[in-house]
Formats: sequence, structure tokens, C-alpha cells
Amino acid sequence: MEEIGPNFDALLEALKTAHERKESGKQLDVYENQLLEFERHLGSYRRIAEFDLPHLIPPHDGKEWMTFKASVQKSGQVNLDPYADGWKRMLEAYAAKDVKKFNEAVASY
Repeated sequence: MEEIGPNFDALLEALKTAHERKESGKQLDVYENQLLEFERHLGSYRRIAEFDLPHLIPPHDGKEWMTFKASVQKSGQVNLDPYADGWKRMLEAYAAKDVKKFNEAVASY
């Protein structure tokens, strides 16, 4: 991300041009196709980093799969869904590089 920062405006302009060409039905060159693919990857990265993907919390009580973020927001961080709490404990142990606690969290999940 540090590499993108200084050139962010140029990247946005190139993406805007690529989107305009695509929407007008013009043939995109290799560079423009790669730019649009990069944009999709960057969007996926952002959604994963913000816990908007993937849907980690399995359905129960007739509900749909949920993202970790949605589950935490829904509970207000007071009474976490047991599956969300399991993920929270895994993430905390992983961040602390605590192998034992991580493995315990995975086993209890």
C-alpha cells in the first residue's frame, strides 16, 4: 500500500479512464484490463481487512452465514455469538503469537 500512496491520484485517473472505456463498449488494452483486475483484488483485500469477508460465522437458528464484523456489530460486543467468540479468541491468540492459546481456540471452535 505504501507504493500506491504517492501515485494514488494517477491510479484513480487511470481507473476512471478504464471504466469509461469499458462502459462505452470500447476494447480495453492489456494495461486497462490489469488495472480493473487490480481494483477488484484491492477491493477484496479491503473487505477482508475490514472483516466484511468472508462469511465465517455459520448459520444457526434459521439464519444465514454472517461475517465476523456483522456478528460483532449485531451483538454490540456484549454477548458474542459463540462462533464469533471463537474467531475472536483465535485472532487474539494469533496476534499475540501464542501458539498454545491459538490451538486451544481452534480446537474449541
